[in-house]
Amino acid sequence: MEFLKWLGFVLSFLFAFFLSLFHLSLSLFSKISLSRFLEDKEKTDRFKILDAYDEIKTAVEFTRIFFLIAFLFYFYFVFPHLKFWPFWLLLISLAVCVILFDSFPRLLAALGSKKILSLMLPFYRLIQLFSAPLLLAAKIKTSNKEKELRETSEEEIETFIDEAKEEGIIKKEEGVLLKSVVEFSDTLVGEIMTPRVDMACIRKESTIEKLRELVVKEKHPCF
Repeated sequence: MEFLKWLGFVLSFLFAFFLSLFHLSLSLFSKISLSRFLEDKEKTDRFKILDAYDEIKTAVEFTRIFFLIAFLFYFYFVFPHLKFWPFWLLLISLAVCVILFDSFPRLLAALGSKKILSLMLPFYRLIQLFSAPLLLAAKIKTSNKEKELRETSEEEIETFIDEAKEEGIIKKEEGVLLKSVVEFSDTLVGEIMTPRVDMACIRKESTIEKLRELVVKEKHPCF
């Protein structure tokens, strides 16, 4: 019995630690940067991972929380004398969670997120399978809340453009052009149209010379 408690304690710690590493490393990658990171993989595998990007992040987080709770559960049984000091039990539990499952994994992820992702990504299907019931519940909840497709906001598009520039997918000038297109899409016709009374008109049978004189005289930015 004592052996099983320690075994569960060690295994839950290892799973929670490595899933924390996976979760924090994955959070450092946007969909664009992940796509560039997966360029050496086969096209089919790359598209599968990118299509399931949001689901993988959710699955990793669910599984991480599960093993974190399991670790705290075994922690209580491995060190039963701490139950007589509930305050210290709470304090030690919080310290362990912050240091071992957040601060230290965050440091390792910052130093080598690509290596960690290379090691952990092959197991994403197993993690999805493990968290399938929770993912299904999350999908049902989301579908009930969002029955209509949500339009992408202007801020999200601009963030996408900025990430593409940082990753070298598009040039700086192309990013500026794309942002101007986004801004123009929100422009009302009334803001750019010329009122009829201010229009400069010319008969269609007029000569090029008369048209040139009209352009010089009126000095409109566009015709």
